[in-house]
Amino acid sequence: MRVPWRLAVPVALAVAGAAFAFAFLPGRPAVPSPAPRSPSPSASASASASAAAWRTVAEIDTAPVTAAEFSARMAEHRAAVARHFHATYGADVNAPGFWTRRHGAEVPGEVLRRRTLETLTRVKVQQLMAREAGLPSDLDYPAFLARMAAENQDRGRRLSRGEPLYGPQQYTERTYFAHSFGRMVLALRGVLGEDRYPSLVEARVARAKVTLREEASSVTG
Repeated sequence: MRVPWRLAVPVALAVAGAAFAFAFLPGRPAVPSPAPRSPSPSASASASASAAAWRTVAEIDTAPVTAAEFSARMAEHRAAVARHFHATYGADVNAPGFWTRRHGAEVPGEVLRRRTLETLTRVKVQQLMAREAGLPSDLDYPAFLARMAAENQDRGRRLSRGEPLYGPQQYTERTYFAHSFGRMVLALRGVLGEDRYPSLVEARVARAKVTLREEASSVTG
């Protein structure tokens, strides 16, 4: 599913359409089109980074996980993993190469990716269960981010008009995910039954097919 166009896009299209119509008014001499310019290095780098964010780095059952989503959940574990290695091995967590250096039988980066994948497995399993139950879910991460952007835009407008606002003035990815996922789980518990829910989730997690692609090794939180 594609991310909905932002408000700037329709405006840009309207301006482009008007310019096109004006250029071809009857009696107006044709104006040669300028030679196409090569994209600047910064523009190329930005486009490359954007494409990398949406590549699939893992699959959990039928649910793909993008690099952007993997990175977002990974950020939630970085501090805990760093504390573990400092407390267990006396590791300097600020030293260059900390995340790739082996300490005992563990490598911080590998532990971080493993914990992230465990979290995402539980997240995606419950999102799949919600979809199967006919409930809204956030399996499509770009669509989730678009909803967050729209919510923040609406909150900004309401604040500017002095209207009452409940919750934060603006959501971050982490706070909006917690809010949205929490509401989904609450609804799913109501459908499946409060008593049965934990065992149903654990059984589904246990049999989930999880694939971590090589590209995940380059994702940072």
